[in-house]
Amino acid sequence: MSGVKVFDKVRGRHLVLTPEEGVRQWFVDYLSRQLGVDEYRIGREVTVDAHNRADIVVYDRAGRAQLIVECKAPTVAIGREVVEQLARYNNLLGGVEYLVATNGSTTVALRLVNGAYESTDELVL
Repeated sequence: MSGVKVFDKVRGRHLVLTPEEGVRQWFVDYLSRQLGVDEYRIGREVTVDAHNRADIVVYDRAGRAQLIVECKAPTVAIGREVVEQLARYNNLLGGVEYLVATNGSTTVALRLVNGAYESTDELVL
């Protein structure tokens, strides 16, 4: 994929289409087309601290972070390390309703229920 570029509608510019970027583009498309999330609510490469950026953050209509998504290349397994990365981002962003990790073929989604995160098959944004 070296040198191949894709237009990122959220950021308004062309980006090199790496395997991880392909997964990010797919998930943003899923959010907007399948779940009906307005593109202005979708943040990309959101800075969470001086050293870290969340791949995707969806904000509610009041501007509060509602969903954090960590995208990995299709060859990267979604395991404990990725979920712990999401947990760190969640702590830095003040706690969100949904956490998602995906590599395009495996997706783990968690929802905050009664103060604890539980596995979920549905995102209500």
